[in-house]
Amino acid sequence: QGVMNLNAENGLQFSGTNAVLDNQADGIININIGTTIYSTFGPANIFNSGLIQSQMGEDLCQIGPKVTNEATGIIALGNDSIWFNSLYGGTGEIKGDGTFAFTNSWSVLEGHLYPGEEIGSISHGSTTHLTTSAETVFHIDIEGTIPETEHDVFHIQNGVNLNGTFDITLGFAAQLDDEFVVMTFSDTLSTSLPETVDLTYDGSTLTFDVIITETDVTLIVVAVSYTHLSCRRAI
Repeated sequence: QGVMNLNAENGLQFSGTNAVLDNQADGIININIGTTIYSTFGPANIFNSGLIQSQMGEDLCQIGPKVTNEATGIIALGNDSIWFNSLYGGTGEIKGDGTFAFTNSWSVLEGHLYPGEEIGSISHGSTTHLTTSAETVFHIDIEGTIPETEHDVFHIQNGVNLNGTFDITLGFAAQLDDEFVVMTFSDTLSTSLPETVDLTYDGSTLTFDVIITETDVTLIVVAVSYTHLSCRRAI
């Protein structure tokens, strides 16, 4: 329920079978140096309902135990890399400008993904394919058409089984036919994303087509409807 700081390169070692670290809602785990969290004598578990934040300065942390990122849990990458070398699951958040890797292909991203601290990008850097679930929510901030500078992008190094929905925050008056590349990957194994996404901005309703190719996902504005207010004067 307090604060744990990981400051040593030799990391944290789980030495018992089924050992558990339970980071509760008020708990904070700071990863302050490139390190490894070991599971040496049997399976171990990390349950995160609080905050695990990386503050390494563009370095790498490898996590050996199984990680369950609970609904209230947040894993903040910063600009660093975190490799999950056992199973990863849970409906919590992963956010930041860094890289995460599920090296176990049975892991599923089923929570909330926030690229960038503000506008930016987040990457999945594993050589295994990435699977996202129907519960996955891709949160995309859009303030212009330039990738990573004016809108968020999710880069996936390998193939994808894409499922989930989009939550778009629009910060400018997008026009018809504006295009936003919001995901890149090496190839598409399967997809089940929505065909369109609707949102409102400054009194207008915008419809985006979700275009999926073998190497990217692009949102295209295909309709803009304006809300007109009428006034009557009583005589």
